[in-house]
Amino acid sequence: MNMVRNYVKKTNRGIIPEDIYKNAAAEVLTNKRSLRNAAEKFQINFMTLQRFIKKQSNLPLKPNCKLVGYAKKNQIFSDELESTLSNYLVHCSRIYYGLTPSDVKILAYEYAKSNNIAYPKGWDVHKIASKDWFTSFLKRNPTLSLRLPEATSLGRITSVTTVQKPKKIVAEKGKKQVGRSTSGERGTTVTMVFAVNAIGNSLPPMLIFPRVNFKQHFVSNGPSGCIGASHPSGWVTASSFLMFVQHFHKHINCSPSSPVLLILDNHISHLSITVIDFCKENGIVLLSFPPHTTNHLQPLDVSVYGPFKTFYNNSASGWMDTHPGIPISIYDIPSLVKESLPLAATPKNITSGFTKTGIWPFNRNVFTDEDYLCSEVTDRPFTADSINDTVAIELSTISQPQSTTTDNNIDHTLIQHLTPNRPQCVQPSTSGHTIVTPEDIRPLPKAGERRNNRTRKKMKSTILTDTPEKEKLRLEQEARDEKNKKKDLRSKRKLDFKKTKTNEKSSQKPKAKKHKSNTVDSDSEEDDDCFCIICLGAYSKSRKGEDWVECCSCKKWAHDKCAGAGELLFYNCKNCSSDVDEDFEGTE
Repeated sequence: MNMVRNYVKKTNRGIIPEDIYKNAAAEVLTNKRSLRNAAEKFQINFMTLQRFIKKQSNLPLKPNCKLVGYAKKNQIFSDELESTLSNYLVHCSRIYYGLTPSDVKILAYEYAKSNNIAYPKGWDVHKIASKDWFTSFLKRNPTLSLRLPEATSLGRITSVTTVQKPKKIVAEKGKKQVGRSTSGERGTTVTMVFAVNAIGNSLPPMLIFPRVNFKQHFVSNGPSGCIGASHPSGWVTASSFLMFVQHFHKHINCSPSSPVLLILDNHISHLSITVIDFCKENGIVLLSFPPHTTNHLQPLDVSVYGPFKTFYNNSASGWMDTHPGIPISIYDIPSLVKESLPLAATPKNITSGFTKTGIWPFNRNVFTDEDYLCSEVTDRPFTADSINDTVAIELSTISQPQSTTTDNNIDHTLIQHLTPNRPQCVQPSTSGHTIVTPEDIRPLPKAGERRNNRTRKKMKSTILTDTPEKEKLRLEQEARDEKNKKKDLRSKRKLDFKKTKTNEKSSQKPKAKKHKSNTVDSDSEEDDDCFCIICLGAYSKSRKGEDWVECCSCKKWAHDKCAGAGELLFYNCKNCSSDVDEDFEGTE
């Protein structure tokens, strides 16, 4: 049998404030007035006043006695124990290890059983607290609520996919399954590189397609001025990021005399010597974020990419409604980005992202101690080597003279890592037994000892275009290239050895006939797909039985309807026809 979740009190008894009873009791005890006279003066019942005076006199013996109102007989945990549980749940959420409703109910069952508190027998059936208790617990603690957490991970760029995320729709009540048409089960991802500034302006984006070869018609329907590149994985590489930096310089028109600061993370594609040399020559100062801080420090992640994903899903859903039965391809993504990106990258959203991250206007105190609570899980003591390295760096920084005027403007501040104090939970005062806290039952997560198996050296926030940093990265890249050369040489030797063995075996045995495979890679098919020279429609998307015509001069194809060829035996496109007419005019 379920409890009444929304009980409404039917009388007004027990709602008089405690201060009135205290004043009435003072009249009786101090001024020696009778109970009835004091009760009439303060308009309360004299028997209630008598019970209040009796409870007040026994208060030293029963410190937890309730003086006014009715005791909550159906409440399992006391207010102090619930306060301890509530503080524990809040602390877990702040360190990014929050508990689900099922976890809270299991913890409540173990919490009550460990402290020998009477609870309903139904809890023992599944070893979990009931839904009614959880609902009432949230009502008694209004500071708690069910929230949908955001995934915190490294984010420097965003990506768009061919499969949209459907939103809620209006449907029949009580129906178990409600469907929404999407582009497919698994989509293809296209990476978007985007840049904004502190006054709310933005650059045309760069789209990276998961293809071997890039063709200009990929971005023909994209945002004005956008550029594109390709890579089999669809990710950003050093060469594609160099293209974006060149695109950035084209729109910014910076120079060594008027430099521009470009803030980014320490991704391997940003650390290419070719990119750093180009930025150094053209006045682009590259400043990297500290590791694992882009979810708080990058303005695009804070205020732009979230609305952009929402508007993009809406545009994709609208595209599916206007193109029934046709899935979204990577060639349709630029048009969807063109429609949704201006709605998200507004000057208000961009400037608020810079303000919230404390980049501009500069605010070093924008983050509180609670923002660093998530690092408690991975906090580890310093080893002897790391302490010696830190001291050596600090001493070298202090003793080194400032040689340039640029260094004078930089505030060399040694940032001390502080471990914030945990919120102190209220411990109930009991003399019977020791109280078991939620942290005793479910200890807070703590990372183990770090293993030294990193293949890449840990980076830090630094100016990548500075000469010392650039030379350091150059040496690292040369060592990496030398290692890769040796690796390729070893693999080549192994391959030559296998070929030699194969030739020896083939000379002894008769050769078997090899049948050529007729299978064609889907990626190569899409790369070699034919497009209409008039409407840019793909041949792979043409309707069944739709006719195409080929230009006799340029050998390019077009829809028969788009070209208007009709029953012509020979067809020349408009471009070739205009060239022919000009040749005839020249001969005349």
